[in-house]
Amino acid sequence: MIYRLLIVDDEPIIVDGMYELFQEQNRSNLELYRAYSGKEALRLMEELRIDIVISDIGMPKIDGFQLQQETKRLWPHSKFIFLTSHNDFQYAQTALRNGSADFILKTEEDDNIIASVCKALASLEEDQVYKELIDRARKQMHLALPLLKKEFLTSIHDGSLSRHMISAAAFQEMQIGMDEAQNVLPVTGRIDDWGHYESKADRALMVQAVENILAEFFSHHQFQFTPVGKTYFALFVQPASDRTGGQASNEAIERRWELMITFVKGILEAVQPVIGRLLKLTVSFSIGQQPVSWHELHIHFESLRKQLMRIQSNEMILTAGLQPHDSAKEAADQHHRTARNLLIKISDIEFSSTSQHELFVDLIARLKRCLDEAYDMSLFTEIYFSIAAHLISYMNRWETNRQANLNNIAVLEQYEVNRPYTLVLDEFVQIAAALIREKESEQNRHTHQVVHILNQHIEQHIDQELSLNRLSELVYLNPTYLSRLYKQSTGVGLVDYINDVRLKKAKRALLETNAKIHDIARSVGFESPTYFARLFKRHEGMTPQEYREKRSL
Repeated sequence: MIYRLLIVDDEPIIVDGMYELFQEQNRSNLELYRAYSGKEALRLMEELRIDIVISDIGMPKIDGFQLQQETKRLWPHSKFIFLTSHNDFQYAQTALRNGSADFILKTEEDDNIIASVCKALASLEEDQVYKELIDRARKQMHLALPLLKKEFLTSIHDGSLSRHMISAAAFQEMQIGMDEAQNVLPVTGRIDDWGHYESKADRALMVQAVENILAEFFSHHQFQFTPVGKTYFALFVQPASDRTGGQASNEAIERRWELMITFVKGILEAVQPVIGRLLKLTVSFSIGQQPVSWHELHIHFESLRKQLMRIQSNEMILTAGLQPHDSAKEAADQHHRTARNLLIKISDIEFSSTSQHELFVDLIARLKRCLDEAYDMSLFTEIYFSIAAHLISYMNRWETNRQANLNNIAVLEQYEVNRPYTLVLDEFVQIAAALIREKESEQNRHTHQVVHILNQHIEQHIDQELSLNRLSELVYLNPTYLSRLYKQSTGVGLVDYINDVRLKKAKRALLETNAKIHDIARSVGFESPTYFARLFKRHEGMTPQEYREKRSL
């Protein structure tokens, strides 16, 4: 992260001296600014986020303490370092009480001033701002909880949730409000006719309204609702908690569930006309014949859904039991469910990086295993067209190489029933790899273009301000991201490159002109001749004057 340091004093020699001191440190994560009055500092802080302020206390009009208060108002998490010539304990006490990071004297050694800024930088990375981010994340987690809960229940519904995830801790974290150790009654619902609700937003709103109505009717029971697909939804129902604390007999539990199933059927009969009257929707339900464990729910939900799919009449209430046990069919169904869950994950892949391709390869390998274990022509057809459609959609959206797209689409159109599915899936992997290579090539072209624009601008405006903030505006990128991108692309830091260009132009001017050294320094963008001389000596091993004299011999 790039941090911004502002140096404030009404004595220019102090400001410029400290500015040069930190320029010499050449810190890639520190951007420097300076102001010669409290008013000028405030004007700058109203335009830019400032992270650390080094400020004199005794300034006219707006003194250091007033500036500190205004800084905290504008940038509450900033660090303030007071700089004063008054070796007075009361000043230090007031400064620390107001929340400054440090208090140093103008007579301090350079190392102590640098150490004070390093301390402030460390504090910025570890202090309260990160605690607040965590608190904010908790609040966002709370807001996202309904969505996470529905995702959790949907995973139970379709059998994609690992068995160890169905635990008391997971139920508590998701605020399920049901007993994971007790059986649950599955109910599948279907919206038979959407009527005049055509948009996705309207339909999502109606599903939420259906959930609210059902929750009201089941308010005295343990109950959860989750949408599954476009028109179906699942209900999870348990009796209200037994508050007696006693151990009920098997007969009592069985009787309790018999009454519960009858009661649920009665509730749903009452719900249908309410939904019809209030929402103008017709709904049908299929109720399980017995409660089952959470781990077996997906089998029963699938049976209930198939029962509804066979009956096209509106406003039906069916009581459906599980079909006779067939272990082979059950295993095949499980593989089919797994394959469809894998297709959902593939539909989220953007093919924008190598890691995305690795994920795609892994998902394809898992799809192969599903087909190996339970090959079915209809399932393979579904897999083929789902992935082909996703790949074509990606090609259309990202506008990659047109001819390559046409070639890939031609391959995708070659669907043949008798072609080995392993060969077809391998072709998908090859097409995805080609798309990612094209995308990475496009990203590299963009990066090189950004670097070219920056280098050209630096060459042509070397005598002007070339702060990271200004350069980032030139290419419409975040300053921190731009700094990292430039370093990754060129192997050289952006600040280092600017200094190298300035020094090269300065060396040429030293040899080819008789201009004064301080004029040459300013002509290549160094505001301080002293800093120019120090930087030049560090790079060349001699002062600018020595360089001129030695090369002219």
